[in-house]
Amino acid sequence: MSNGTCPEIDKYLAVLRLILDNESSAEEEQYLMNHLDQCSCCLKEYEIETQVRELLKSKLKQKSVPSGLANSIKAKIIQSKSNVR
Repeated sequence: MSNGTCPEIDKYLAVLRLILDNESSAEEEQYLMNHLDQCSCCLKEYEIETQVRELLKSKLKQKSVPSGLANSIKAKIIQSKSNVR
């Protein structure tokens, strides 16, 4: 794969996504590891894909809400429910 392309790129990417989503079999994981040992093109794709996923995870982490704000919202919800009746 010295020309920067890989004839197995579609299969590789499908298996990679299964692995990253924790939906792969042991055979698929072995295929990926063997393939990455031999293919620098797919190794680059692997690095990019894992970096993107890590970035998304870090940006999508749940953040805590200040208790005063949460209590204020709860009180307004309760108040609006009592006004509807």
